[in-house]
Amino acid sequence: MRNKVKVAPIAAGLLAATAALAAPRLAAAQDAGTQDAGTQEAGTSTPLCSTLTNPVFISGSSASKPVLVALAATLGANVSIIYQSPDSCLGVQDMLLAQPSTETAAGSPTYLNPNGTTSTCTLDTSNPQPIDIAVSDVFPATCANNFSLTIPSTVVEVQGPIQAMTIAVPAASNQSSISAQAAYVVFGADATTYTVAPWSVPASIFVRAETSGTLNMIGAAIGLGPGLWVNASTSGSPPAQQQGATGKMAGAVAQATSNIDATIGILSAEAVAGWNAAPADATDQLKILAFQANDQSCGYLPDSSSTALDKINVRQGRYAIWGPLHFLTKTTGGQPTGPDAAAIATVLNYFIATGSLQTGSVGSPAPFTGAIAGDAGASVTTAQMQALIAAEAKPGYVVPWCAMEAQRTSEVGAESSYSSTEPCQCFYETTMGATVPGSNCSTRTCTTSSTCTAPYTTCRYGYCEVQ
Repeated sequence: MRNKVKVAPIAAGLLAATAALAAPRLAAAQDAGTQDAGTQEAGTSTPLCSTLTNPVFISGSSASKPVLVALAATLGANVSIIYQSPDSCLGVQDMLLAQPSTETAAGSPTYLNPNGTTSTCTLDTSNPQPIDIAVSDVFPATCANNFSLTIPSTVVEVQGPIQAMTIAVPAASNQSSISAQAAYVVFGADATTYTVAPWSVPASIFVRAETSGTLNMIGAAIGLGPGLWVNASTSGSPPAQQQGATGKMAGAVAQATSNIDATIGILSAEAVAGWNAAPADATDQLKILAFQANDQSCGYLPDSSSTALDKINVRQGRYAIWGPLHFLTKTTGGQPTGPDAAAIATVLNYFIATGSLQTGSVGSPAPFTGAIAGDAGASVTTAQMQALIAAEAKPGYVVPWCAMEAQRTSEVGAESSYSSTEPCQCFYETTMGATVPGSNCSTRTCTTSSTCTAPYTTCRYGYCEVQ
């Protein structure tokens, strides 16, 4: 069930190679043209974003785009999601400052259409629309600590589905694993003062900007703060190795034509899955390296194999680099405020209903009141939950909380057992087309709980589950 690979650790003495660099400044990422702009529907003009139906302006993580596209398709036409991706912590900063995301890397606003396509809209410069919701790959405390942001208690966090961050190489690479110690030297020394073979070519070691959630989560796992990553600084013109968005990073790694074994980069697992499902060329594929954390004796893939999409090693806590998506919004009296309040509540109530609140253990608040009638309301229906869970699984390629067996409350922090009160392991695995080795889901189909037998006594989403 679990895929593990022996990884040779790097001598501890190398870990001092890049120490004592200055702490990073939170500045606008300067990588023009790196936004994944989406596709403009044929025959349409570019409307003002603010004129769309019940607009919600969301900014932050570029890795979150598949999840938000899936949510838009689930919501339907009642809410219009306007999305930009300057980077996780820049999105948080813009939300806190009540300003639009105008950073170069944020790109043009993308309207996530209810039919699953994307198009562009235009910000109203005469009446700038501030960010309603910040979406971050990392915990709010990570942005606060790494970039000296102050997050007031009136900002509410809603935890969305689980994503894994990965260290990836071209599919043609002969490499299959990396240790935390090796990754520390690869990204902290950039094959200059210290080198870890075969990643010995500085121009082939690709990173994101220091404000990236992908970089910050992986940094937490390998003990390398954002200011210590070579080529990740947001000061001045970005070096060629700094990729300003998920799509650019995927292309830089997958489409390498030289130094294949020396090429390496960082991506969310959903970005790898999405890229491999529809590459620009059949040979332009990505490979995730098994990762050995400092307290592990071997490396693990996120999935049960290099070709699977079951995320079993994430769900059970063996693969180390994972965490929930974080949605942050300002509130008054615990409720969203302003002209977009009802739409904000509607969007966030979906993630609350399908999130970790099901056990009351970590994460989301109670559902917000005042959501748009006929959509999420104060509670999300079972059918709506099932639609979002299915969309999160595929094409979102993330893990809904109901399929998780582990949880954590800090960035790549200690794990504890998690048991959803409304589990969906079989529904998730079947939706992904990813039956975990040893699974008995094929024998647990049901239409009512009366046909279920112990220990799987409750029929949920067409399968007998433990409760």
